[in-house]
Amino acid sequence: MSKRNLKQQPLWVRVVIMIFFALAIQLPPIFLIYARKENKLSWIGAYFVSFLVLLGLALWVSQQLGKSSKPMMTRQMKIDWVLGGWLAVFCAQFFFGTLNQLIYHQTQTANNQIIIKLMSHQSAIMYAMAFGAVVLSPITEELIFRRIFIDMFFDSSMLWWPTLISGLIFSAEHASTNPLSFLIYFAMGVILAFVYQKTRRLSCSVMIHGLNNLLAMSAILLNLGI
Repeated sequence: MSKRNLKQQPLWVRVVIMIFFALAIQLPPIFLIYARKENKLSWIGAYFVSFLVLLGLALWVSQQLGKSSKPMMTRQMKIDWVLGGWLAVFCAQFFFGTLNQLIYHQTQTANNQIIIKLMSHQSAIMYAMAFGAVVLSPITEELIFRRIFIDMFFDSSMLWWPTLISGLIFSAEHASTNPLSFLIYFAMGVILAFVYQKTRRLSCSVMIHGLNNLLAMSAILLNLGI
């Protein structure tokens, strides 16, 4: 990589980088699938290592994008954006989730069904998945789908195109079996992208993402009788 800002690199270079991350983010859960099949803790270790390597690469690429200008915000303003964003995500998921249950008779999305299946095998996998979902996934996915994608392809003055496309890519990364299931993750991705665009602070979208996953994991653990 030359010393030019990453945004100044040829389009094909940036597309290849994004494709790499879109594929690589699917790798960590695969290790838990092997851990479930073979009952070996080494696969759980590989799960964490792969996440940390991916996170390190995402941070490095983020640095190559340079610093973006941030609007002045007080702590209370940041809290308001986080709480408002999380409430919007919750309402969207409740709305589309209810429709998904009424029309397609799905009480859980295909993505959550996979998570439940993995977590129900053994406690080590359950805790690894829970930690990854609440801490590692929000940080890594927000770096990739908000910071890297939006700032690598779009000007900071643009709002809706990067927000909508970020939501589409984010939803495509999650298992969906019908349009409403897809819309659950699309709405979440759009809200997270909107918050990032308006605040220019990745910490805000990370906290919304992490809080959402924390509540989802708590519900799954209760469902499993933990």
